[in-house]
Amino acid sequence: MEISNDIRLDMTKLQVFVKSFVSSHRSIIFVFLPVLVLLLSVLFWDSIIGIPAHRSLWSLDGAPLYPDDYRAQTVRELTGHSWSSSMLGSPGTDRVFQPEDFLKLIFSPLVYHLLSWICGFMLITLATLYFLYSNGIKGLRAAIPALALGFSGYTFTLMSAGHRATPMTMGYAVLAMALVRNGIRGRTIVHFVLAALTCVYGIINQMDVMGFLLILIAAYGLMQLILAWPLYCPVRKGGDEKQRPRPKAWVKLLIALLLAATIFGVVGMPFYRALSDNVIGQRDEAIQKTDGNRWEFITNWSLPPEQLLELIAPSFYGRENTSQDCPYWGRLGQSMNWKESKQGFRNYRQHNLYVGAMQITFALYAFILLFRKGKGALSRERRIDIWFWWGVTVLTLLLAFGRYFPLYRIVYHIPMLNKIRCPVKWFHLTEISIVFLMSFGLHGMWQDLKDGNIRLPRRFCLGAAIIAGVLLIIAAVAQSTGLGMQTLWSAHGLTSVSPKLREAMGGALVHGACVFGALALVLWVVIRRCQSVVYRHCALAVLLVVLALDIAVAHKPFIHVRDLSAYYAPNPVADIVLAHKEPVRLADYLTSRGKHDPTWRNFVSKGVDMLMPGTYESPSQGLQNLFKALEKDPLRLWQVTSTRFIMGRRTQFAKLMEHPDIRLRASFYVTNKSLIAIDQSGEAPFVLLEYTKALPMVQLYHAWEYVADEAAALQRLADPSHDPTRTLLVVGDKLSVPKTSAAPDIVSIKSFGTYRYDVELRENATGILLFNENYDENRKVSVGMPLICNAGMQGVAVSNASGTLTTIYDFRSSSKFLKVHFFVIISLFGFQLIRVLRSKKRKHHA
Repeated sequence: MEISNDIRLDMTKLQVFVKSFVSSHRSIIFVFLPVLVLLLSVLFWDSIIGIPAHRSLWSLDGAPLYPDDYRAQTVRELTGHSWSSSMLGSPGTDRVFQPEDFLKLIFSPLVYHLLSWICGFMLITLATLYFLYSNGIKGLRAAIPALALGFSGYTFTLMSAGHRATPMTMGYAVLAMALVRNGIRGRTIVHFVLAALTCVYGIINQMDVMGFLLILIAAYGLMQLILAWPLYCPVRKGGDEKQRPRPKAWVKLLIALLLAATIFGVVGMPFYRALSDNVIGQRDEAIQKTDGNRWEFITNWSLPPEQLLELIAPSFYGRENTSQDCPYWGRLGQSMNWKESKQGFRNYRQHNLYVGAMQITFALYAFILLFRKGKGALSRERRIDIWFWWGVTVLTLLLAFGRYFPLYRIVYHIPMLNKIRCPVKWFHLTEISIVFLMSFGLHGMWQDLKDGNIRLPRRFCLGAAIIAGVLLIIAAVAQSTGLGMQTLWSAHGLTSVSPKLREAMGGALVHGACVFGALALVLWVVIRRCQSVVYRHCALAVLLVVLALDIAVAHKPFIHVRDLSAYYAPNPVADIVLAHKEPVRLADYLTSRGKHDPTWRNFVSKGVDMLMPGTYESPSQGLQNLFKALEKDPLRLWQVTSTRFIMGRRTQFAKLMEHPDIRLRASFYVTNKSLIAIDQSGEAPFVLLEYTKALPMVQLYHAWEYVADEAAALQRLADPSHDPTRTLLVVGDKLSVPKTSAAPDIVSIKSFGTYRYDVELRENATGILLFNENYDENRKVSVGMPLICNAGMQGVAVSNASGTLTTIYDFRSSSKFLKVHFFVIISLFGFQLIRVLRSKKRKHHA
């Protein structure tokens, strides 16, 4: 009897320990974090161990192609300076500080590239944990939904397309919702200010997706204000049911909203407008290329309803178009009349839409709980929460259908929303709402199990088992017959890979069946032992592991790793160009100049100033006019653009090499991996030539000629009688600076960097300095007057000047944002410090 009592006592202690452990933060530290680290290791292991060998994550729009001085470039951009190395020094796009930029200043390029992705998924995960803890869901019941949203299918698998900004945007949005809720409930100004900052960061990362999310954040904030109404207008005591407002609470709320709106308006809206103007301009240009059919252009990436099967069967319709083993064969991205005309897109996708069996099951459980009455009924607040998120789920899913559902015809006529391409992007909001519903359902089921109310959990257990069985039967049929898809695959030109597609289709169904089966098994065990605290709470840990396995298997195929050694390899040809005593340019007639051309990117990353822009870049109209005007006279083009070096095929330059002003500098090979090797024998198929008559990058002219505009300057530059080595072309009115017939002076260059030039002028220098860089109104000069010279080049008129002349590109908006950001952060820190000190003082007096 004593032994039995001791065992019973020990079991009671064990149950108390397990209950307190799983429901507290310790379960997050000792269970959730190890599972999270293990999941990240499994997903990114290839890129982690491949970094020393220059193997890293690869995608078309997110290739890790960073310049050798990328840290210095980051500092320049954050302080308001930007520059392009392949468009005659054109200023690059303005950008602003983001917290993840600190990673660039600490880690090497490939490490930063990997961490930037991981930080995005971690931000979503931790923000979801914070959100759920704020809603009273703690421990592993919060950790499971947090993991589900942090690695949700649509957002995570966009890695394949390289949309690195999307995870950060999603994380900021979830964090903003939690901050808005806590600000309303706690009536604190800090939460609202931080929410405004996170919204700004979301806009900077991805404008269009954050536009959707801002609508969601506003709607959620309004709902929370309605739920928190008693905090602002409490009921009087003493039987009087009339409500009276609490003035201090309303004033505090008003101040918080004004501060948040000010920060968002002053800091965020200028960037939102700049980004929207840029995006909308590109969209309008692309629409014109598609015969002006805006409806087709805007809705081309609409979610076909039949693909909802992928919510529980990952990649049922194939993975992505670029996949060799399992190409996508569904309708997403298909042009409206493709079946009839075979014009436009057959389809295009680089992600899946997998949500997961567990998420769907518990979301449905939350829906059933809405109709429960009596014992176990939900509170009014939780009921409104669930109705809200179910409404978001249904609405955003219908919007994601785009052209396949009439609702989008209404949305299409709403300003700004009719500018956003890809209705499937609304599915990001669907993912968020389903996972939040999952958290409420999971919390409700475990509360039912705790209370011994097993009727509803038993039905869901049986339903999960039935669905698993049905999916297995369909998988068997799909594996053997292909479900009659052979004709469709042949129409897509996928006959050769149809066996692999059939196998993948069956595998997707088996995957969904396994997750439903595992869920049913866990529920069956815990239902039988629902009175045991140990069984009930350990089941949460098992579900966490099942979810992690589910994510790893479903998402791993979308993570691509590529050998990038050619991009970062030593380049002896670039070394020759960079070793020239003065800054010069290189004309490239060897590579495709494509965004992912290893040889081209290698030269750019080394810091070589390239004459021709890459095929992915958008040169200014002036630069395009310059190339067109001098396309028949490349020697003149190289001369006036300071292009001293030219590389290309030996056969291409056979006649050019006989020119007296051209000399051979090197012969080289380019291997299959785009690695460059110098050939000492001089017989290699590729050559580097030097044009000795190219103008220096900076020169002081004493003789010039006035032209009316840039068109006249281009015409004069193309005239063989014009000698650009002695006479400068000046666009505009005549100057007071005297001119002479003296030859130009070579100017001593102290530094000629990517955004700042320092040149040393001789005593009493008078004339026009020509900088062979694009003229830009944002360029600031310390001495003299800026001019447009030689068809769009930067000139500076100086008179009796001496000493150092500095000219820089300067974008003030970036540096302003950096200052505002640090001002807000320091103010919030000081505000919180004062609150802590005041609270300690009160406790001391008490």
